[in-house]
Amino acid sequence: MTSFKSPGKQLSNTDIERVEQKLKLRFPACVRELYLHSNGGRPDDCLFISEQLFEVVCEFLPLDLGSGLSITPLTEHYLDMVVDRKFWSAHLVPFADDPGGNFFLFDSSAEEGWVYFWTHDTAFDPLTPLHVGFADFWAQLTSEE
Repeated sequence: MTSFKSPGKQLSNTDIERVEQKLKLRFPACVRELYLHSNGGRPDDCLFISEQLFEVVCEFLPLDLGSGLSITPLTEHYLDMVVDRKFWSAHLVPFADDPGGNFFLFDSSAEEGWVYFWTHDTAFDPLTPLHVGFADFWAQLTSEE
């Protein structure tokens, strides 16, 4: 399983259920499993390489406030980007970011948690499907070295 530097406070199933209720979503089992392992943090291996993308994963977003981290949690990003500004469909949830302020999203409506990349500074479609599930996304990360 992926390891992270500086994760937030340890989560319980109840903590995750509270966030799901707040967002009116149900997370796939693979997403819940990783959040039980680590509530955000910087991945030790942080480079995602595929046919669609070559990108650094800067932060795995903590789930909610009180995480102990100084970065904005998943819930705040979701409420801002989806509920308030409607940048993408409600079933897509930001779970990580890159150094440029773009987001990796998982599909909460699919058990695999299909991953997408959303970029804010493009004239083209800002949403790119990465053709990888949530668990495989993390397994594919490699070292920058």
